[in-house]
Amino acid sequence: MFDKRFLAALVAACLFIGLAQPAAAQSAAPDANQVLSELSEETEQIEVALELGRLSAPRIEGYRATLEARRQQLAAIVKTIADQIAPLQAELSALGAAPDDGTTEAPEIAAKRTDLSTRIGVLDATRKRAQSSLTHVESLADRLVEFRREQFTQKLLAREPSPVGPAQIDAAWKSLKSRSTTVRREIEARIGSIGTETLIDRLALPFFLTLLAFGLAIWLRRRIVDWIRVRVDDEASATRRAMLTGGVTLVRLILPTVGIAMTLIGLRQSELLGPVGMALTVNLGIASTILIAAYAFGSAYFSPMSRALRISDMDDSQASRAYRWYMILAGIAAIDQFVVAPGRDLRLAVEALSVMNAILLVIGGYALWRFVRAFAKSQQGTDRPEDIEPSNFRTMGKIIRFLAHAIAIFAPLLALAGYYVASRFLFFPAIYSAAVIGIALMFQRWVVAVSTSERVGTDADDQEPSDGDTPLSALPVIIGFTLLVLAIPVLAVIWGAKATDLTSAWTVVVEGFQVGEIKISPIDFIVFAIVFAVGFFITRIVQGVLRRSVFPVLRMDSGAKAALLAGLGYAGITISALVAISTTALDLSNLAIVFGALSVGIGFGLQNVVNNFVSGIILLIERPIKVGDWVEVGGTHGMVRRINVRSTQIQKFDRSTMFVPNADLISGTVTNMYHGQGEGQLVLPIGVAYGSDVRQVEKILLEAAAGHPMVLRSPAPFVIFKDFGASSLDFELRGVMADVNMIISLPSELRFSIYQRFTEEGIEIPFVQRDITIRNIGDLRAPSQGDADGTSRD
Repeated sequence: MFDKRFLAALVAACLFIGLAQPAAAQSAAPDANQVLSELSEETEQIEVALELGRLSAPRIEGYRATLEARRQQLAAIVKTIADQIAPLQAELSALGAAPDDGTTEAPEIAAKRTDLSTRIGVLDATRKRAQSSLTHVESLADRLVEFRREQFTQKLLAREPSPVGPAQIDAAWKSLKSRSTTVRREIEARIGSIGTETLIDRLALPFFLTLLAFGLAIWLRRRIVDWIRVRVDDEASATRRAMLTGGVTLVRLILPTVGIAMTLIGLRQSELLGPVGMALTVNLGIASTILIAAYAFGSAYFSPMSRALRISDMDDSQASRAYRWYMILAGIAAIDQFVVAPGRDLRLAVEALSVMNAILLVIGGYALWRFVRAFAKSQQGTDRPEDIEPSNFRTMGKIIRFLAHAIAIFAPLLALAGYYVASRFLFFPAIYSAAVIGIALMFQRWVVAVSTSERVGTDADDQEPSDGDTPLSALPVIIGFTLLVLAIPVLAVIWGAKATDLTSAWTVVVEGFQVGEIKISPIDFIVFAIVFAVGFFITRIVQGVLRRSVFPVLRMDSGAKAALLAGLGYAGITISALVAISTTALDLSNLAIVFGALSVGIGFGLQNVVNNFVSGIILLIERPIKVGDWVEVGGTHGMVRRINVRSTQIQKFDRSTMFVPNADLISGTVTNMYHGQGEGQLVLPIGVAYGSDVRQVEKILLEAAAGHPMVLRSPAPFVIFKDFGASSLDFELRGVMADVNMIISLPSELRFSIYQRFTEEGIEIPFVQRDITIRNIGDLRAPSQGDADGTSRD
């Protein structure tokens, strides 16, 4: 069921992305003359503003948005005119060149040529004007970006009075007191303007919504979380724990957020708050959302109260310590979003913002230092993630810890020194970026736990992976890539990118960029990857259906199944690549020239690879060997386990694996014990002593063969009286064994049976006897008396 949904999602995404561009291209282009006329006035206004240097940040973004809209219009005009010129050029080329040898042509042809040339000239002139204006618009946009960068640099290096002095603290206190007085006066004025009965009516809805919000945020959330906790323990499977952890996180995230939203709606409907009070209320909602999100995801990762729902590998004390400093950092971020970040809109004095920012950064820097230390201690002795080399992971961790410690030290120092903007730019974007990356990694780890905990292994006898290698196994990779793509714009906004920056980046992704005469479009590569992935997964699904549903009812050997699956896989990948290329309309003409120039060198360098690839195709089609065959290659025996693109995998009987290039199997000598039906010849030599009853011996041998189930009845086994040996009468029992794999065990079992019958019948199996003849025995003499006495006769 999941595979179908997954495939449908991929197809929908492919169609959406692939058809989005044609739909945009078919939209009606704006009138060129009108756009060029309006653009002239707008660009002149922007140039004057740049010369005067009187541009605020909102005004810069407004100008950039205007230029981006004009840029899209001009690009559409250029493309539309190019599409209009192309058929006119083709028609003019079909008419041919005007005669220049004094001959005349038909007036209709001459008039047609003149009309086409005029129309092409007018369109081309408009296209050139639009192209020139497009270049000018892009230049102005770059100047605005550079101006904004200079403004940001000046703000970043600007120094305010230090917040440490008594005067700054006193001014900050007066500013905060003034704002609180303003809120109180706004409420008093609103209450004074309405009667008591009206006030009660207006407070009824906020009171009811607040009670309902507290019920959602506290009572219902606690009941649901407790209900989930009792259903998970340390013995639960990884999938069950991951699912329950995800459910708890969603409950902790959604219910309190809904409660906060209901409370804010009630306060807004009461109309008791003035402009400053409503601004503070909205900021309070933002701050509360930050705390709720930090609580939900932090409780899932650290889970100090429940080890079974903990994503991290920390013990209870480590998780509790890290969670405490983590929540302090979240509280610092929430307070900053409540008062300091919107301080300019609340009309707080610079002194108040500087003092509060310094206090928050000093506490936040200390909390960041302690959190990093607690987290680093919990990771000692672990090498995660598992797909990264441990040494590289440790180096990465050291770099991250160094940067975090540097931020924890320098951000408070900059705040105390009066660098308000620089201190905030160093601390808070880093905190938010870490939060975004942490949430992405948590979600990735959750997906991995859900999708890989109960996967099935691969079958060694199959050419393709078994059922466990389904599109579900690729889900963590796809989710990881998607999270990376989604995190990039979020991180860009955190570090100061504006909407126009993201729009410009997306335009580059969709329309591409020019490199010489080649236009490279990232969206084309994305569409290519999606279409190819869809084709690849369809191929894998078809292979799975054949393996599970079709092959079991067909009388095919395993080698034929493997060859069919492999051929289907190659064909599916090739067709997917061709369809992806045609869908994205990639212009491969320029690349064809490059590949044509390199084809000779590549041919010489990769001729062995190509030879092995073609040999592999021949092996799959001709099938001299198949998966599961017992073969002998170069004196080595083994079973064919996999026929790959370049080589064939042969498992020897000592369980080691030998990789043989496919070309060697095609051009060399290979003995296939299984070529046919997997049957093998049985030849069993037997010797009996002279004087034995040869017909009785024949009878015993045939009975032994007939009594074994692995010796085929047809053709029937037979006995050959082979020779009169030096010490025995030599016989051979011949037959056909049902499975050549028993070439070692079957003769052994037959010898046991034959020896037992020979013993019962008194038939002797002789051993080798040799006669020794001693020549010149008469020359041997007995030792003399002198020799016996030990004296010599010499």
